[in-house]
Amino acid sequence: NHLILLCKEIILLILQSEIKMRKFYTIIRNVVVAAILLIVGIYLILYIAISLPFVQNTIKEIAQTELSKFLNTQISVEQLSIAPFNQVVLQNVTIKDQDRKELINIDKLGAGINLWALLSKGEIIVSYAEIIGLDAKITQKEQGAPLNLQFLIDALKPKDPNKPPTKFDLSIQSVVLRKSRVSFDKLWLPRHEDIEKFDANHIQIENLRCDVSLPKLANENFDIDIRRISFVEKSGFN
Repeated sequence: NHLILLCKEIILLILQSEIKMRKFYTIIRNVVVAAILLIVGIYLILYIAISLPFVQNTIKEIAQTELSKFLNTQISVEQLSIAPFNQVVLQNVTIKDQDRKELINIDKLGAGINLWALLSKGEIIVSYAEIIGLDAKITQKEQGAPLNLQFLIDALKPKDPNKPPTKFDLSIQSVVLRKSRVSFDKLWLPRHEDIEKFDANHIQIENLRCDVSLPKLANENFDIDIRRISFVEKSGFN
């Protein structure tokens, strides 16, 4: 009889333990499912929010204003679109010089960021960047005068020469440049009469195409790999 009672108690303890384990498993499962649903819900809400034209237009307006202040010029963006959460595309970007003349115009400017590397390792890895339809007009008014893009260079310089430069370390895996043109003109000098002769004072590059990889961009080290480049200069050189 004692043996039977002992066996019953053991079986009862086992059943009670199994019930408790099942309850514990159910609680853990519900918590995990709730957490997953919460994360998915937040992701969907952010996805929908960022996809709304109003939100994207607000981001565009803020970007225009802040960049214009930082570079001390007029910058306009016709359209900004975000493909959550790692791709940004700008359409018809215009940067004017200090005389409010068009300096740079880009039909399409896009970039993708590796968010996993940024969140897990703190590394900024741009998976790709594309520049389509770049038109840059570089000029110099008179001899010894700064170029019309000098203000961009000055804006990126350290404000305090005694302060060490900000540390940066990033990577751009692929940069694609297509359908672009770049011109350089010394405005006080006449153009060469022979249009088929190269004129270093008036350079005009058309149909610029370039594929570049920038695996390392840091204060002490620049690693640049030009995979392909092609263009035609107005004199016929290509």
